[in-house]
Amino acid sequence: GDQAQSPTKANNFNIGTRISYLANDYNTFIFDIDFSRNHYDNKQGQLGTITSPGRTPGSLTGGYADIMEVDKFVTYLSHEGVYENFSITSGLQYNRVSNDGREVVGQSTQPFLGENRDIVAEDIILDTKSVIPLGQSHILSVGGEYRLEKMQDKIASPTNFDQYLLAIFAEDEYSIKDDLRLTFGARYNHHEIFGNNVSPRAYVVYNPTNELTLKGGVSTGFRTPYANRLINGTYSYSGQGRFPTYGNPDLKEETSLNYEIAAIYNNDLFYVSATGFLTNFKDKISSQSYNNSEPIPGIGTCDADRCSRAINHGKVEYKGVELGAGISPLDNLNVNFAYTYLDTEVKEAQDRSVIGKPEQDSLKHNIMLKTEYSFYNKFTPWIKGEWQIDRYMGDTNINREYYKDIFLASMGVRYDINKQWSINAAIYNLFDKSFTNGWESYASGSGSTWVNTYNRIEEGRRMYISINGNF
Repeated sequence: GDQAQSPTKANNFNIGTRISYLANDYNTFIFDIDFSRNHYDNKQGQLGTITSPGRTPGSLTGGYADIMEVDKFVTYLSHEGVYENFSITSGLQYNRVSNDGREVVGQSTQPFLGENRDIVAEDIILDTKSVIPLGQSHILSVGGEYRLEKMQDKIASPTNFDQYLLAIFAEDEYSIKDDLRLTFGARYNHHEIFGNNVSPRAYVVYNPTNELTLKGGVSTGFRTPYANRLINGTYSYSGQGRFPTYGNPDLKEETSLNYEIAAIYNNDLFYVSATGFLTNFKDKISSQSYNNSEPIPGIGTCDADRCSRAINHGKVEYKGVELGAGISPLDNLNVNFAYTYLDTEVKEAQDRSVIGKPEQDSLKHNIMLKTEYSFYNKFTPWIKGEWQIDRYMGDTNINREYYKDIFLASMGVRYDINKQWSINAAIYNLFDKSFTNGWESYASGSGSTWVNTYNRIEEGRRMYISINGNF
């Protein structure tokens, strides 16, 4: 493989606080701020290949510095008002994530070649929602949202880009009977680039008994590409800086029509739930791969071993089942289980070779099992296992269609010192599973191209300790 089989040193810390102020019986103000820094030692290329000269004169490959820092800053200010005839919740949120240690690589003509990419992503979100009872049978919810996304990355052209979304919505919950409720509503979206969209929804909830809930509905969805996907050029690299990923200014917004039906049974001892769903996507946002020297629309030819470009699939179908269960056979003992089965199929696409196949990166089986036990309501150890099985890799030049399956175990404990303070400790990736030993290669020109058969690089065994206080 391309990455060294040795552990990396990391110094990670997080600090934050939450202040809740009850101004009077009707108004509450909440201020939340959180900052985290992850500092990684990459001197042996454990996280990614250190920048070095490429195969062609003047080019660079790799894209990683010997030290990498990822900073995340989140702050949130909100107001909650509960009045005689209505309630309202409003918030203003600012998120900033920066990545220091990724470098500009590519051919000799690449602007800023060899410099730090100065990756920064910022979000500003303003939202409000009001709930208004109307008579004995109706509850009206109305609100709006403004979202501004900003991105900076020297590997892209232009290096700075942004887009905004403005939305308003309304929804009415109609109590036909005490055990039967109908909810219907719509959301209007105005996007800076993609214009206007209206997404209606409707669903019904029926409670034949106090323990059993039946529900089903139809909804529509609307999703726009990230701003960097609209660039007519490179916006990222994969494969340790060898495989460029291109944007597409002709991308369309993704829309969907969703059907869902569910049953939930819940009593004092256990609960079980089952949900079936079917989603039909139109213009599904995805990506398409190209081999060396293949033409890329709007770009030219692929001058690397492999390239990819953001595209829209014409139609994609998702169908599946979600199962959940939990049981408390003894006081203070809880066992929870969740399973999702997802079957995807590309129905229409620009690349006809993918029609009839699963969507790239789709996961067929996802399983979670967690157990916890509370001693004297103060000391609560827990253990959790997660399985990801049959994630579709797509057509590759290696002899596999699916990524390797993943199993991760974690365990931890929470100690409640008193009502205000608690200490949490956890060990993640308990068995120190390595995700850097799954590389396979295929012949490419005069050399070999390596592909990681895991869909992501997960950190090794690591321990977290945190202290939480509420005042």
